[in-house]
Amino acid sequence: MKLWPRNAGCRQAPLAPGTRLGNFEIGGILGRGGMGAVYMAVRQNDGQPAAVKVFPRDNTAAGEDARARFEREADALCSLCHPNIANILGHGSCGVIDYIASELVDGASLEQLLRATTLTMRHYRRIITETGRALDHIHSSGIIHCDIKPSNILVSRGGAVKITDFGCARFAPRRRAFSGANEKSWGTAGYMAPEQFDAPEKIGIQTDVYALGVTFYKMFTRRLPGQAGCVPASRVNALVPPAADAVLWRAMKTDQSERYASVSEYCGALIEALDDIAPRSGDAEKYDSAGTRMRARLILILSLAATLAALIVLAALVFKTR
Repeated sequence: MKLWPRNAGCRQAPLAPGTRLGNFEIGGILGRGGMGAVYMAVRQNDGQPAAVKVFPRDNTAAGEDARARFEREADALCSLCHPNIANILGHGSCGVIDYIASELVDGASLEQLLRATTLTMRHYRRIITETGRALDHIHSSGIIHCDIKPSNILVSRGGAVKITDFGCARFAPRRRAFSGANEKSWGTAGYMAPEQFDAPEKIGIQTDVYALGVTFYKMFTRRLPGQAGCVPASRVNALVPPAADAVLWRAMKTDQSERYASVSEYCGALIEALDDIAPRSGDAEKYDSAGTRMRARLILILSLAATLAALIVLAALVFKTR
């Protein structure tokens, strides 16, 4: 297991605005990460905005681990296309620089939102639903993300969710072997499942379920489970009903076999729990059921209110005619 040092590989000189990397023209810098810098860019043939992650091959400070993660991310992104993923727009090499260009999300990460604003139940539902859909697609493509956390979940200004950063991804047997004893396990402390530390050969879908459990717990409470002293989310956030606590704890079970078998099962149960309805296992197809019920109830309430108002007006007219 390897925790990635945040500032490794960040010593290269910044690229000047106007630099061309393949079909992409570099603009300003967006940030720096474990593998290098990320720049705002524009795809020249159609003006598509892009986020371009660069990795200088002559950057010996980053080491071979960083190169492996960079290549792994490109490999994973080339296999994926989904509205809730920051999809790849291109990748390649230019001189001594390798690059990956992906969709530029005009918004903020969930981590930034938790620091800057107060989320509503409507936000919770959409983030849970769309993150779940993205991870279901990732898993059905034979990939385990292995680094789900609030900073890797982007939310656009319009509210759309996009999962990003596939540098820690693992691949299913039909594509390449899952993690074994001879392969390093990367991730972020606090979000990593126990098997990422102790048994990397067991990494699978439920590894992402665990990380998503921690992520949603933090979304509700603004802190990690350990930092909260294992306090139920419902005691920290008045919007969270007690029914959601059991769902969150099950997702974060130490024993993989006790967690939800899939992200869809977990997200479906959590959405139902937020509506204070007892979760049903295996409810993979009902991400939006709770929201549908709420809308139906709202329509019913509005209809009853309108009917009552009409009756009051009618009674007033009858009384007046007398």
